[in-house]
Amino acid sequence: MPAPRATWLRLDPAANIPVAYVENALYENPKVASVAVIGIPDPRLQERACACVVLRLGVEDFTFAEMQQLMFSSISEASPHLSA
Repeated sequence: MPAPRATWLRLDPAANIPVAYVENALYENPKVASVAVIGIPDPRLQERACACVVLRLGVEDFTFAEMQQLMFSSISEASPHLSA
């Protein structure tokens, strides 16, 4: 399990989600071996999230849509107004 992190991720103007919450949501998928969410520069938001995901050996399919659905279903508990 990833180490605790104090960084927050701004998903939209009304929602700040802990980066560790997003990482843990993705890490729970059995296809995922490792994950790290990093911030990349964004002209509008100042910073945008980028999930770096390493799949388990032998896994060849983990689509962006699948990852997005997993993430949004998990973080909806932390910020109920977000939806997939």
